[in-house]
Amino acid sequence: IRSPRPLTATLGQQGEMTRVLCDAFRSRSRSAWRLIRRGQSAGVRAAEETITNLTLLELSLLRGAGLVVRSFSKGQEASVGADWEMWLGGRTGSWLGLRIQAKAVDLSSSQFPHLHYRTKGAPLFQSATLIRSALAANPPRVPLYVLYTYAPRGILTAWPCGSYRRETSLFGCSLASAFKVRVLRLTGGKRSLADLSPHLLPWHCLVCCCAYSHGSLAERAAGYLRATLITADIEHP
Repeated sequence: IRSPRPLTATLGQQGEMTRVLCDAFRSRSRSAWRLIRRGQSAGVRAAEETITNLTLLELSLLRGAGLVVRSFSKGQEASVGADWEMWLGGRTGSWLGLRIQAKAVDLSSSQFPHLHYRTKGAPLFQSATLIRSALAANPPRVPLYVLYTYAPRGILTAWPCGSYRRETSLFGCSLASAFKVRVLRLTGGKRSLADLSPHLLPWHCLVCCCAYSHGSLAERAAGYLRATLITADIEHP
């Protein structure tokens, strides 16, 4: 956790920031879910670039909400393995940096076809590049995948959220560990929705959840990741 810029807020402001971010992340998940479903109905696949642009646009419009987003160009993506970077901040001045690669499901195959992507001539797969660049950054970032998802009934059966009632469309933007993506590649190049579904978490939990830490937004998000994705990486490397 590191601070790229000072941020001060009262406790009341901190609560308002959390509510605004939580609502925005949930809204973006529902939007991605609907867009993928409508694309299938129209016979036009919703591309990950399109969903990412819409997501970053909406998040960038949030002012004073403890969130900073920075997109990478195609050239930068090749070198860092990420589509964008996101910083979550808190009233204490601490910030948590996340380096993110996004992929969209293809409903015709129920797979994430570009999950194990490698640029032509590149020595590393994208997941390995993402992990390396995120951990080598100063300060280090957390390497994550955001998977734009829509699933038929019965695929996403778990609901790993205790704050809100089950709403499957909140998996529209799902978090997955970059380390887990690497493991799936090394164990047969698995990329199907069925392969990934046990490892997906609704991304709103990053900014909504208070179950793992009661500190600043950055501390709460870090506590959530430590208790979920990072713990799973340590237990099942």
